[in-house]
Amino acid sequence: MKLCIDIGGMSCKFAVFDERQRVIFKTNAKYGQLIDYIKLEKLLFENVELIIKEHQIDSICIATPGIIDPETGQMTGISAIEGQTNFNSKTALAEKFNLPVFIENDANCAAIAELRAGAAINSKNAVFIVVGTGVGGALVVNNSLYHGSFLRAGEFGGALYLNNQDEVKNYSAAAGMNFLQNYYKSLAKSSKSGEEIYDSYHTDQFAKQAIDTQISRLANLILFLATTLDPDVVVIGGGISANQLFMDLLQTELQTISKLADFEFKTKIKKALFENDANLLGAYFLNEE
Repeated sequence: MKLCIDIGGMSCKFAVFDERQRVIFKTNAKYGQLIDYIKLEKLLFENVELIIKEHQIDSICIATPGIIDPETGQMTGISAIEGQTNFNSKTALAEKFNLPVFIENDANCAAIAELRAGAAINSKNAVFIVVGTGVGGALVVNNSLYHGSFLRAGEFGGALYLNNQDEVKNYSAAAGMNFLQNYYKSLAKSSKSGEEIYDSYHTDQFAKQAIDTQISRLANLILFLATTLDPDVVVIGGGISANQLFMDLLQTELQTISKLADFEFKTKIKKALFENDANLLGAYFLNEE
């Protein structure tokens, strides 16, 4: 059996899968506040030790934030866990529990889940875009996850966007859910959640303006990726992908701008099938990649 771990900014999920991908045990250790890598190490060791006592674990598979080298387990860049670059969870768990450990970036794990069992199954080339607080994603080329030369492939949120005020921002700052809420607040002089903004699209002019701006920017990013990579499918993840209005507006905008660009848009746009458990399921497949 496999023990799969999803390390998040506010909690750490643990799930035991049998050989048929069935979850036979699952728990969620919530931090209650942001933690550092020392507390994370302690939490991982304690929970893994308890789980191993109750279940016959053959391997450990980890989904983690940050830019990660799957071979060495070394992390670089920014993580939701303070100082996590100082803690190599792959080698630490392997040495303590004498088990093979596999590790991958969490967005890449979500992409693997969709590729092996979800919205991108049977796709040769695919783009995964996660619209959360910011914008992130992953790439699949020739039915395999593509990391790039420096392990940064799929970091779409880092691409620069020039808005109508000649302000240069990256797509995470210009098209994520934080942008939507902040832009709405600047227009309406009041606050709403992302869900509330979408619910009021047809009745609130400021909600419509904020949403149309977000959709336009995301569609431009997707069109650029489609013209560059020519994927079979673009899978949209993040909580907002479950909103049908969001998906409908995005599809409509893509058709509009692709005609303006004289580009025949053949790539399918799909919402991610797996939601909160995508990272865990993707981790399950890591030793098969």
